[in-house]
Amino acid sequence: MKASIFQNELAKTSSVFGRKKEINVVFQGDGAATDGSTIKLPALNMNAEVSEEQAAIMRGYVDHEAGHVRHTDFRVLRDNADELRSNKLLKSCANALEDIWLEQRVRREYPGAETNIKATADAVNREFIENVGPTDERLRDPVWIGPVPATWIGRQSYVPETTKQCIDMLDDGLRAEIAALVERVDGCRNSSEVFDLAREFEGAMRGRKAAMETPEPEPEPTGEAKTHEVGADEDEFEPESMGEEKAHGDTDGDMGDGPRSEDASDEDGSEGAEGSDDGRSDEDGRADDDGEPVSADGDDVVYEDFDLSKAVERALRKTELVAGSRSVHVYKPYSTAHDKWHHRTDAANKYGRKHENNLGYHELAQGKAQTYDEVLASMSGTVNGMRRKLERALIAKQMRDWDVGREAGRLDTRRLTAAIAGRTNVFKTRTERNEIDTAVSVLVDLSGSMNRGYPAKIEIARQTAIALVEAVDRTGIKYEVLGFQNKSRPVSDESEWRAAMAEEARYSRIEPLDMYVFKQFDERLYEAKGAIGAIVDTAHGNNTDGEAVELAYRRLMSRPESRKIMLVLSDGSPVAYGHRGQQEQHLRNVVGEIEASRQVDVVGVGIKSESVEHFYAKHVVVRDIQDLSGTVMDQLAKLLMGERFVVDNSKLLERRAG
Repeated sequence: MKASIFQNELAKTSSVFGRKKEINVVFQGDGAATDGSTIKLPALNMNAEVSEEQAAIMRGYVDHEAGHVRHTDFRVLRDNADELRSNKLLKSCANALEDIWLEQRVRREYPGAETNIKATADAVNREFIENVGPTDERLRDPVWIGPVPATWIGRQSYVPETTKQCIDMLDDGLRAEIAALVERVDGCRNSSEVFDLAREFEGAMRGRKAAMETPEPEPEPTGEAKTHEVGADEDEFEPESMGEEKAHGDTDGDMGDGPRSEDASDEDGSEGAEGSDDGRSDEDGRADDDGEPVSADGDDVVYEDFDLSKAVERALRKTELVAGSRSVHVYKPYSTAHDKWHHRTDAANKYGRKHENNLGYHELAQGKAQTYDEVLASMSGTVNGMRRKLERALIAKQMRDWDVGREAGRLDTRRLTAAIAGRTNVFKTRTERNEIDTAVSVLVDLSGSMNRGYPAKIEIARQTAIALVEAVDRTGIKYEVLGFQNKSRPVSDESEWRAAMAEEARYSRIEPLDMYVFKQFDERLYEAKGAIGAIVDTAHGNNTDGEAVELAYRRLMSRPESRKIMLVLSDGSPVAYGHRGQQEQHLRNVVGEIEASRQVDVVGVGIKSESVEHFYAKHVVVRDIQDLSGTVMDQLAKLLMGERFVVDNSKLLERRAG
């Protein structure tokens, strides 16, 4: 599957599965992570193919994290953030149990997620099997290994093969103790109760390790030997001394209900005193002058690579999907996190507080229907001519639906006189009718270069859009009007964006992509007139055409109509921060794939520019409004009628491969 298609699929399915509109899947940077509402996957080379295994692993990660969005109470994590930062074992226990708890709910709500989660969990398990053998001494350390088996045991019903291999490495006693804890996970009603169980889990692992490390008491000498070697006073003292030692050992083993006490030794993985840089005592359990444990060599050593994000990163590492290259065959946007869709009904703060990000509210919503009507009135003759030409084509199409002059069939009422006269060829039969079952998408380049010239190219583009809209609006043909440019900024953490700008050679596109919806398919024209009239006010910034064309294509493909047409109004090549050669080749690739699919007729309409001939096999040029009623309308009518579109493409597509 093409990476661009995969990205589009994940963005849609995750929002449905998460049952929250604010859930967002983005592709950015080099790693996978989640912040409670946004699921981040590594930036992908959109020209590369995603294997079935890679797709399944990424879907599983997204399904799992969408489950977090739906079920996890992130306030529990925030309320215990300080403790989780200082207590690595507790954090791992909490992560493991919360993962099992939410997956049980996800599988009940959405059975299809089970296959995806299995793929991701299998990848994590295989990594463990490859790197930790059954004879590894660390498997005996409950603090190091403890949280991981909780995920194995919790998933063994739906990830049977690799979990069994992993579970078989465990000591029987440890396995039984963890299984007993995991059995209680599903009974938890919320994340708070899961966290309480994680505290108990942490204490059990620390207690188990302490019990393992407590030395066995030396055997007591026989009474006869004791009488010979020690006196009465010594005889009474020794049991007391040994009793104190045993009591100390028992204390180390009974810490399931809370954090370790301050006098616990590092050997059983204790947490250190407040103020300690690394939060743990040294190996010998030494204390400072105040009796506090002395920090030594860092936090608990805990196996943490069971996070599903690690599986995603490993599955993509060293593949074409995440390759960074100056080759034009790579197209890898830095991030999709801040790409935006703008509509006139947007809230004033849809994309945060920045004015320049909320272009739907500040540009489209301010458009006036009066502006639209004035532009229409200024070219009424041209528009009327276009409309009549299209209507004549439609009428001619309908007239061809009856085969007249037949000797059998339905009586042709227009030949009644001939029938009375005794003629036999007065019948008609219905021919196969191709309904005008068509959807049209008009996509307008809104880059800053469209403001150049006199009249400005964007003025011609607006006239073209209005003329096309008026021509098809009364025919029953469904249509929408979109636009694109790169003007807005990230909605948060602009410093991250600026850092990416500094290494733009690694990425094909750095800036966010802005998509405008001037008129949706299901909107009436009178509702959208103001937004269409505001097209001139939206032309600024750069342009990454390939992604915009692909997004418009995906929207068009979701329509039920059998015939689909896309008209792209543009004045030149893609130009944006990033790798320009990759941007140009990506546009060629996208258009070529659409043309090869034979599902959408895509036409480049050059606005006072012939540059479209380098990207679109089907193309026309509009230099002034008079061109609309001639060449453009002729070609549109042929497309709508389903006739073969012929264009001189002898100068077409000087494709550069390097």
